[in-house]
Amino acid sequence: MFWESVFRSLSVYSHWELYASAAIYLVISFGPTVALVVSTEHSDNGFITGCLPAILMPIANTFATIFFVVNLSPIILGISDTALWQISWNLFVQSPLFILKLFLTVVFIQFILALLPIVGRVTSLASLVSGGVILANIIRLFDASLSLDLYDRLDFFPGFWFVVGILVVSAAMFYVVAFVVTMSSGLARDNGAAIGQLSVIPLGALMGFVPVFIYGAWLGIQLM
Repeated sequence: MFWESVFRSLSVYSHWELYASAAIYLVISFGPTVALVVSTEHSDNGFITGCLPAILMPIANTFATIFFVVNLSPIILGISDTALWQISWNLFVQSPLFILKLFLTVVFIQFILALLPIVGRVTSLASLVSGGVILANIIRLFDASLSLDLYDRLDFFPGFWFVVGILVVSAAMFYVVAFVVTMSSGLARDNGAAIGQLSVIPLGALMGFVPVFIYGAWLGIQLM
């Protein structure tokens, strides 16, 4: 089932909704911090110019991650080719308590993982756990609202070696894509360096969710 999940996860990259969601993810993640830095460029307040952006960015990134995974959840799970654009925005506007609980849960998990000596440095693991929690909560939400009775029958905890496999494959895919982008930008000569630098952030955003895509494909296989 592991390799089936890996191959199924690749289909996510064939949907335009992924790239549109990634663009919104980047805006939510970096937009508030950039706006704050620009607006306080000439400020002498050290907290505003230094500490506040450092606090604001991870908060914005967590909300961006929630939106990204919720919006693409049907595609990640492989149960639909359509993203939840309307439902995603409605959850943020009409169900702020649900989003707040999800936000606090993800922050708590990331905090605990950061305290672990070696595991805490594996960013793909944090992405996997955070994205997995978001997917599980979305499945539970729709399962309760539609009375599907699926949540209790799903296995949300893959085995140890399955998780290791996800992390290894995710790292391999990232380095392969990074190598291809680096080689392509090198061949571009004049604009090669600029292309390589500009591609770092969106590349990191897209490839950083590979563990979530594989895990979601594994859940989707159970839903079939």
